[in-house]
Amino acid sequence: MIVSPKRGRRLLLSLVAIPSLSACVATEFGANAYDPARMPGTAEVADRTQYRDLNFLQPQSSYREALNLRIAELARSPMTADAAVEVALLQSSSVQALLLEHWAQRATFVEDVAERAASTEDTRPVEWKVTGELLSWSTTQRWSVAFGEEYLGTVDTIVGTGAEARQAFYEAVAAAQLSAMFAQTLEAEKAGAELANEQYRSGTTDRLAQAQQHLAYAETYKSAVEARREAVEKREALNRLLNLSGEQTGWVLPDRLPELPADRPVFADLETFAAVNSVEAYAGRASRDQIASGTHLRSKVREAYHQMLAAYDLARFQRDTVVPLTEIALGELQLNYNAMLLDVYELLDATREQIEAGKEYVATLADFWIAHAELSALLGGRLPEAAPPTATAAAQTTP
Repeated sequence: MIVSPKRGRRLLLSLVAIPSLSACVATEFGANAYDPARMPGTAEVADRTQYRDLNFLQPQSSYREALNLRIAELARSPMTADAAVEVALLQSSSVQALLLEHWAQRATFVEDVAERAASTEDTRPVEWKVTGELLSWSTTQRWSVAFGEEYLGTVDTIVGTGAEARQAFYEAVAAAQLSAMFAQTLEAEKAGAELANEQYRSGTTDRLAQAQQHLAYAETYKSAVEARREAVEKREALNRLLNLSGEQTGWVLPDRLPELPADRPVFADLETFAAVNSVEAYAGRASRDQIASGTHLRSKVREAYHQMLAAYDLARFQRDTVVPLTEIALGELQLNYNAMLLDVYELLDATREQIEAGKEYVATLADFWIAHAELSALLGGRLPEAAPPTATAAAQTTP
């Protein structure tokens, strides 16, 4: 039978339309998946491909339950550097990979680490408490080359993760402390601006002085907002490093950084200590690569050590010399102001200088603790015992 072209087109369209009506819903997703203009959304793809079920809603393991309980327990008190390191190590994907290798990703591991962390008899850093607990699960013969490789790889992973957590913790505390100090400065500037308004209305100051005081307040306001932004940024950087989310991010930071050590941290023959204790010292074999690695390590240790000492000297000088001088100046200006020998703006300037000196001390103190963590990581996670201070060294560093 011969079919006309027009009738053939109608017949073809009707034949195509019948199955299309019954399968339009089923093929819509498939068609959209290949159409750049109608690409399906993320949630739709995750549901239809069962990706959400297979990769997102995983059953809660006993390890995860114990870890959540430990995080909640630590959150009852303001966070410390050791607590940040413990959470970072228990949450780190690289450390959990080691736990899986040793069949140690269990609730008992979390509980044993918590017990060791609270022990006053074991004075080692948290990194080494976790390392010891993890390697105790190893079935490798203790004095074989294989165990040496396993040991060095484990220490490198754990010490590196711990150092990152310590640095992020100190940065977060310093940023929060500086933000609080900027808030104090802002209150002083606001009081000055309000006083300038009163004086201008009463005719005791001119328009220029009022505008200058308000400009000072505006600059401080912008700095305070920036400090708050920095505090949030550093806090969230720590949250990401610790893999915390939801209610777990409600932990409280301490009000201030740890104080400087009473004595200047002087170490004798630090290069030899690094060559024996650092993981990096054992990279490679007895070859030129190992010699080059050792030379590189010694240089990094010397640099990190001097950075830490420089940060310590600056922080101590700021604390023991600059801050007390600003307090003396403010006290003298207060007496002169009470005797009506100067105006209130000079007193406000002195208050700003005192707060600025305090902020500089916080910044240098944070630099010290960050440098301290970096040097400790280079030395394998532990610092040697400090050499006793000599009379000459004490005389050279006393302000």
